[in-house]
Amino acid sequence: MKKYILTALTLVFVVNVLCQDLSDLDIKVQKMAFNTPQSEIPSFINGNELMFFKNKNSFQRYSAFYDLYRIDTSFVNLNNGQVSKISLTEQITSAGNYHEGPCSIDKVNGKIFITISSLDKKGMKKEKVQNKLRSNNLRMLVGDYENDSITNITEFPYNDLQYNVGHGVFSDATQRLYFASTMPGGKGESDLYYCQLDKNGAWQKPVNLGNRVNSAGNELFPTLKNGILFFSSNGQRKQIGKDLDIYYVYEDEIHTNNPMELRRLNTERDEFAICFDDNEDTLKGYFGSNRYNTFNEDDDIYSFVFPPVVFEKKYDLMANISRGDELLYDGKLAVFSKDDKFVQEGVLQENGYYLFPNLVKDDEYRLRYKSDHTTSYFDIENNEKYPVLYKTFNIDDDGLYEDSLIVNNTENLVKELSDDEKKKLGLDPELSELFVKDKLDPNALVTDPNILVNRKTKVEEKKLTEKIEFNRKFDFENIYFDFDSYEITNESKVIIDSLYLVMNSTKAKFVVLNAHTDSRGDKSYNNRLSVKRALACRAYMIKIGVDPDRIKYTGFGESKLVNDCGDGIPCPEDKHLLNRRIEFTVLLN
Repeated sequence: MKKYILTALTLVFVVNVLCQDLSDLDIKVQKMAFNTPQSEIPSFINGNELMFFKNKNSFQRYSAFYDLYRIDTSFVNLNNGQVSKISLTEQITSAGNYHEGPCSIDKVNGKIFITISSLDKKGMKKEKVQNKLRSNNLRMLVGDYENDSITNITEFPYNDLQYNVGHGVFSDATQRLYFASTMPGGKGESDLYYCQLDKNGAWQKPVNLGNRVNSAGNELFPTLKNGILFFSSNGQRKQIGKDLDIYYVYEDEIHTNNPMELRRLNTERDEFAICFDDNEDTLKGYFGSNRYNTFNEDDDIYSFVFPPVVFEKKYDLMANISRGDELLYDGKLAVFSKDDKFVQEGVLQENGYYLFPNLVKDDEYRLRYKSDHTTSYFDIENNEKYPVLYKTFNIDDDGLYEDSLIVNNTENLVKELSDDEKKKLGLDPELSELFVKDKLDPNALVTDPNILVNRKTKVEEKKLTEKIEFNRKFDFENIYFDFDSYEITNESKVIIDSLYLVMNSTKAKFVVLNAHTDSRGDKSYNNRLSVKRALACRAYMIKIGVDPDRIKYTGFGESKLVNDCGDGIPCPEDKHLLNRRIEFTVLLN
């Protein structure tokens, strides 16, 4: 294993984050049957496939250069498993054909990071003759990866013929690409670095991971799992040049805590290139080792399985706000729950992010940025994976201005109505003006994804979003409906008439109609009924003179009850009536 400086890595995402010490867990290890007298080194687990690399065929016992393969994991523990491997090297021969491996995949963005030699065989011979280079260093390629195909290969911008750059692995949580390099200015022989991916898709300058992670020896094979950075080192024990061992450190503790050793996995020989599968509830995968082999250069692939571990259910959010390339610090940041309850205010950290600790995984949150000039809201993506989530929100691209609204324009929504329902709606004088060609309303607006079901084609499943910006809003009195009816009652018409006068006097920009049903009846039926109530209300508003372009409407079915009268719960009629409603929100400039 000692004759090559850089070789392997992995990336996979898992739902929960470990919160216990892994160093002394009893890990089950097994040597894979498909290993040969050549070296095999694991690289990355992509679904049911293991990516690995092994020696090129050579007259020598061990070639210093490798080919890259993928193989179904069901063949890895079979004696004849090697016959099932599929070459990845053949897809990248245009970029180089001397050494390939390792690789990792960024599944979120469909990218692959591949380590190869800087020069091909012809180029290397030329450089040796001219005595310009001591060795054939490594460089990193970035390509698109979809359906086992590698395309659009480009050079990583910090490659250099004079030193190694390789083992790239991308963190979706921090938007960092971790890699190993022997570039000048490091702490030892090979150090770990990261490059931040900016919002324009460019890699910022490399940052050394520092003295806690990097030693005077070699740090190699960065791998990410559960927000934890795993890597191999032969310098952490202060025994420079000795065998490689596997260590780990949480991403958010790289500069504050010392790495921990996987003592029950490591031996007196080399352990490296650990990679994990994407099972949400277990920690298992493969690693490389030359344990029990006569020669150090004879590396084999081993499987491992951790015992059951404790999973943390909370995470820390690190957030900041930008306008263009400028970060904004003139306001306050606070997190709210999806039902607009205050959770906590952010505290500015030295790294320029606002910290929101101990948010609950799977819960949905909104971030509010408030300054003297503006108030904006941002939806925080659901986090099931990471102990720390780093997010930069662009106020121009991502922000919903104070009480702004995003609605989903689903013009095919009315197709969900049956033929009989369409016919009835079309004959109803209150609704006759609504339907044009094919009796469809192109302005139907729905925010509840439960309504968008049973689409016939992918085209019909598409939702177009419309962002409505305004400065102020107020809620108007609700109207209510009889059971299983969408008729606008005389009492409701009086309320809508008053709403029309208010809209004119305030010069309102829009009115939003949120239509609901009670819980009785089939959910799909109630979804359609809420839409019909919205359409009926809209029709009456148009009839009394409201501009159709000023009306936005939504059907929620029974998904947003105002009380506990859910399915199967006995409730009096007056409580059911409270759910059969349209809520009006008036939006002003």
